[in-house]
Amino acid sequence: MICGHCNCREATTTTYIDYLDRKIMVYVCEDCYRRLNEKTDISSAFKASFFEPEDIEIRCEKCKTTLSDFEETLYVGCENCYKVFANEISKKVSELNGKNIYVGKVPIKLISKISRSSELSRLKERYRELVSAGKVSEANRVRERIYKIEGGVL
Repeated sequence: MICGHCNCREATTTTYIDYLDRKIMVYVCEDCYRRLNEKTDISSAFKASFFEPEDIEIRCEKCKTTLSDFEETLYVGCENCYKVFANEISKKVSELNGKNIYVGKVPIKLISKISRSSELSRLKERYRELVSAGKVSEANRVRERIYKIEGGVL
């Protein structure tokens, strides 16, 4: 593997740096590792800026899956990967589904709860639109339906 900093020599050492609130494994050659460790008085934020962002590979500490592995296969290696790649997974789900909500199968027992919940969100959005448009009587009817669905008695 080639050094993640100079891209010239063979990487012989693995080091971890803190970058964007993540601990990232970086492969470096002996020279770059020595230069990095000479700067002991510099904060870890500077150590992270020592590397260009495109040179840093985000990696799960538990199973060693990298971000590029996830992007190629769309599979994660362990439960910790969901935390490490949370932003990337969310972007990919939005990209593939057009939205970031689950659209798969739902157990029969939950269908009525989910449909009631989605109906409530739709009605509340409609209520906000009507109030901002100044359509009071229509907004009152929608508010009454919301109240009934939520279990209130008029």
